[in-house]
Formats: sequence, C-alpha cells, structure tokens
Amino acid sequence: MNQETKVNILEKDYLDDLNKIKQTIKSNQAQAMVIVNRTMILTYYQIGKIINQRKKWGNKFIERLSIDLKDYGKGYSFDNLSRMARFAMELTKKEIVAQGVPQIPWGKIIAILQKSRSHEEIIW
Repeated sequence: MNQETKVNILEKDYLDDLNKIKQTIKSNQAQAMVIVNRTMILTYYQIGKIINQRKKWGNKFIERLSIDLKDYGKGYSFDNLSRMARFAMELTKKEIVAQGVPQIPWGKIIAILQKSRSHEEIIW
C-alpha cells in the first residue's frame, strides 16, 4: 500500500468520524431541547399553581410579581404570568404529563389555551 492510499484511507476514516460526531451533537442537542422544554413547562405549571393560591380579585398579585421578577427576563411578564396561572388552573399535573404537554412549546400551549372553549378541547 503506497503512501497516497494510506492518506486517502485516513482521510475517509476522519470524514466518517467527523460525520458521526456531528450526528451525535445534533441528536443530543435535540434531546437536550426536549428536556429543557419539559422542565420549563413544569416550572410554568408550578409558578401558575403558586399564583393561583395567592391571587385574589383586586390584590394585583400578578402585577407586583411581574415587577419583582423583571430581572429574570421576559418570560415573567404580566401576560405570561397570567397565562401560567390559567395553564395551572385548566390542567392537573397528571393531565400535563399523561398528554405529553411538556413536549409542546410554550407558545403552542398558549395558543391552545386561547382557542379552547372547554377543558375537553384543551385536553384534545
């Protein structure tokens, strides 16, 4: 086997390994996104449960909370906290996990809540 053939074989092996590594990265990034999304959806549910325990008509709990959480980012705006409260009011944790809700992006969950007229429609 001459030197050029050895280099070509090594180059092919290298390119095969490079492609395997790229696929591994891509696959694991997708898995990580699913895990992160699941964790965030369950976090939003927990926040919603806390809000629902404390909010009362006229006490401006959500408004104050959104101001106090402003350093944590856009996700904790008044509108989003209100959506978290509704999400926790409409569904139980058991329904969320059983229906695969944690695999759905938060924006789609909000759309489902806004367009649904009943609990059955939300679950469907």
